[in-house]
Amino acid sequence: MVAPPAQDAKSDPSLTGLVVAILRHPACPPAVAARYVGHPSADLRRLVLNVDGVPAAALEALSYDPDPGVAQLAKVILAGC
Repeated sequence: MVAPPAQDAKSDPSLTGLVVAILRHPACPPAVAARYVGHPSADLRRLVLNVDGVPAAALEALSYDPDPGVAQLAKVILAGC
């Protein structure tokens, strides 16, 4: 599977299912997951947090997420780093 560019995934809702499948894959590279930090879907941004090894910069960005659940989870993960 090839991850679609983040901009395409943001503007084309039909790609959401593909991005979800990629983020749920156990071998999803952290750098690929970090591409989707700014995705409009809070559920998808939450999936980014489930990928082991997501860069600290991505976690920090998500700690200011407009969705309180995403922001709180990012802060918890950052506190454990």
